[in-house]
Amino acid sequence: MRANYLQIIGGKSEEELIAWANSVANYSPPIKNFKDPGFRNSKFLISLMSKLDPDIVDWGFVTQGEKDDEVELNAKYCINIARKLGAKIFITWEDIKDINSKMLTVFLAAIKDLFNNKPELEKAVMKKAEEEKAAPVSEEPKPGEAKAEEPKSEAAKTEETSNPQEKAGKSQGEKAGECEYSCLTACEFIFDPAYNSIGIEAVSYT
Repeated sequence: MRANYLQIIGGKSEEELIAWANSVANYSPPIKNFKDPGFRNSKFLISLMSKLDPDIVDWGFVTQGEKDDEVELNAKYCINIARKLGAKIFITWEDIKDINSKMLTVFLAAIKDLFNNKPELEKAVMKKAEEEKAAPVSEEPKPGEAKAEEPKSEAAKTEETSNPQEKAGKSQGEKAGECEYSCLTACEFIFDPAYNSIGIEAVSYT
């Protein structure tokens, strides 16, 4: 068994495996080492394997991984995905739950071997990850801070300054309830306490 472990890991160091996995998975937050609590919910590992074959992961089966039963479901699903991809599996779902650093090292090395068998895919994944990191991210306003208004067009500015009396009259007409009856008919809002609603009554002035 130990010979199989060493064969899978080869000359890969833990630091190299972690750096490689973070660059490919492009998952946030990244994993720091093989004792990182981020392994426990399996979402990092599932995200990593989805880069090898996006269609093999059904994210509808992936839970938040916060409760014990969710941790178990994610770990079993993670191992099932790795089997489908053809990875050599020695890890159990309990190893993932307990963050067994040794077994996680072997598991991650086995996933890397799958990528090594598809060098063109790995290059494409790495390139996409770099592009996503380099893409500008729009900053959201901080809590309590007003969002910057977009500059208004010249047409909008002209509309604001032209004929303010007409604009004010139209606004009052909208509040009073404009309708399509005729110019000799006005609409009045009637509050009906029985139905706690507002109705419209047509009143003719002819």
